[in-house]
Amino acid sequence: PSVKNMVEIIRKYPENLIIVVSAMGKTTRALHQVVKEYYERKNFVQSLDIVYDYHMSIIEGLFDNKNSPFQQTFDSFFLELRIKLGTLPSSNFDYEYDKIVSYGEIFSSLIVNEYLNLAKISSKWIDIRQLLKSDSIFRDARINWTLSEELVRQNLNFEKEGIYITQGFIASDEQNNTTTLGLEGSDFSAAILSYF
Repeated sequence: PSVKNMVEIIRKYPENLIIVVSAMGKTTRALHQVVKEYYERKNFVQSLDIVYDYHMSIIEGLFDNKNSPFQQTFDSFFLELRIKLGTLPSSNFDYEYDKIVSYGEIFSSLIVNEYLNLAKISSKWIDIRQLLKSDSIFRDARINWTLSEELVRQNLNFEKEGIYITQGFIASDEQNNTTTLGLEGSDFSAAILSYF
């Protein structure tokens, strides 16, 4: 219902928008459990299935066609996560946390973008990790303001697109490792983008 409500709000302000999306429901907590089990070399399959099934219940509630290109896109991102979890963890828990938990924001922003487009509201999905650059302090990264502003201004152009959908809470360092911005990270992401 919240995704549908959001569409009605956007119809009132249909242009020059950057919509910053957080993970849905308790996804961050659920993915934290996946990270913990993965890092401790325990069986994380059940915890991961909970995350997938939760998002599928949302998708099925919003969309009719299970074999749509969107479903294939969503599944390809989930496969990316499964492949990551098929590798051995590094010795850095915080690095693994950021890499895995960030998928919550990726999944939710994909769903929101697809729903907007089906509602005939044209929007472009952007991976914020390509634009917001930070240091490498995982789970509490600090933004590189100069580089981030340059990348945002280069890539978010309201003459080309009226609405962009992207993720809160996440960024990447200069080696393209995923980072997160700590508590209230999504609010901070929105504040950064509005500042630029």
